[in-house]
Amino acid sequence: MKKELRILVVEDGTGDVEWMGELKKSGLKFQSHCVQNREMLLEELERFPPDIILSDYRPPHSGGYKVLQTARDRLPDVPIIYVAESGPKGNDGKVLKNIEVVPKRHLSELVPAVQRALRLAEERAKRKETEEALRKSEDRYRSLVDNLRDYSICNLDPNGVVVSWNEASERLEGYKSEEVLGQHFSIFFQDSDRKAKPVAFLKKAAAKGKISEELWQRRKDGSNYWSHLLLFPLCDAPGNITGFTRMSHDLSGPRKLQEKVEAMQKEYEERLALLASQYKDAIEELESFSYSVSHDLRAPVRHIDGFTEILQRAAQKELSPDNRGLLQVIGESSRLMGKMIDGLLVFSRLSRMELAPEKTDVTELVRSITRELELAHPTRNISWSIQKLPVLEADPVTLRQVFGYLLVNAVKFTQPRAVARIEIGAEQTEADQIFFVRDNGVGFNPEYTHKLFGIFQRLHGTSEFEGLGLGLACAKRLMTRLGGRVWAQGSEGEGACFYFSIPRT
Repeated sequence: MKKELRILVVEDGTGDVEWMGELKKSGLKFQSHCVQNREMLLEELERFPPDIILSDYRPPHSGGYKVLQTARDRLPDVPIIYVAESGPKGNDGKVLKNIEVVPKRHLSELVPAVQRALRLAEERAKRKETEEALRKSEDRYRSLVDNLRDYSICNLDPNGVVVSWNEASERLEGYKSEEVLGQHFSIFFQDSDRKAKPVAFLKKAAAKGKISEELWQRRKDGSNYWSHLLLFPLCDAPGNITGFTRMSHDLSGPRKLQEKVEAMQKEYEERLALLASQYKDAIEELESFSYSVSHDLRAPVRHIDGFTEILQRAAQKELSPDNRGLLQVIGESSRLMGKMIDGLLVFSRLSRMELAPEKTDVTELVRSITRELELAHPTRNISWSIQKLPVLEADPVTLRQVFGYLLVNAVKFTQPRAVARIEIGAEQTEADQIFFVRDNGVGFNPEYTHKLFGIFQRLHGTSEFEGLGLGLACAKRLMTRLGGRVWAQGSEGEGACFYFSIPRT
């Protein structure tokens, strides 16, 4: 039921509508408008379409049942309830049927009557909606069947008797509808198949949900054609079989069909190759543009930083503390921009690196990186756990960079831990060699996992952890070049695990 009802009251005045108090006492939320005659009713039906109409039977000056008949004509689905001493009689009762009456002496019945009428109206509306949807569905099905010119489609009853026949069936099979309706569908089979196959097909379709067969079928003129036959059951809501649909397609010219498919496939492959070439050119052009822009921005940014420093030294005494603070912000911002531009240059160069695959001992490669990180962070207590990693054919420079970015990331985000625990391991599937780097650091909110590998994307503030938010983006770019992918799992305060995969050759 709606949160707030719209009630239209047909009454000669406000003095006789004490029964409206019953609705208010029930807790129902509603708006109500009152009309006294047909003209007011017509105007209000347009301005205030009601959910329900309440009326005092034959109120003075209102025109009695004729006013309500007008409402019924305009809004046939809106329920009407009489609140009256007695119900309609004579002609009034014949005209206004299916309208509930609530006697004024039993006003306690008003709220249940309203709720019942609204519920029934809602059920009628849903039923009409369902019936309309079913009608449209049947129309679409009928239109589809009539327009499938190359398919014979007919419906059968549960015993296999033809109950519908479309124009395409007449063209393909040769039978007019009056000749085939009421006939068993075994007439479409060759004499040798007619006795056993039709019954067997019905049983098989009922048991398995459908059957799909290629076999010879017979036309009315006695000629045969090689058919792809599809037979599936039709069921009602409880699941009982109410009939079957038979579809038959002439495959007598399979060579032409095959040639057409091959031509379409060739055209598709050519278009795909063209799109791939255009995509590659666009990516290269975009990377070249990014490199050029980043390179050209470096000089003006250095000028800003240099001139700001000169101005700070030359005008130190003349500048107010606020202005000195502003110059400091300008200097820090220009240096940050310089770092970001350098990062963009590194990022753009990743796609230009030549790959030189060779046999690589991944365990030794990872150990060399961890030794460098220990030297770079002599005050940190880092516990490394390095599993036995495989030897594989890969570009060692690129692979080292990927591990480097992920291990630096792990070292950075375990800073708050007294003992940083970082584990490096490997898994293997039929298609991929998977590596992982797991840590006990601060982790991240899983809702923002999609941001981790974006360029300059950071999930933690610069005051907490230094960096530009570029390392994971570079790792993703490198893995794309290797034909693999990179992803992550983690939660806030409970560490993170970063994976990357390399296709097995």
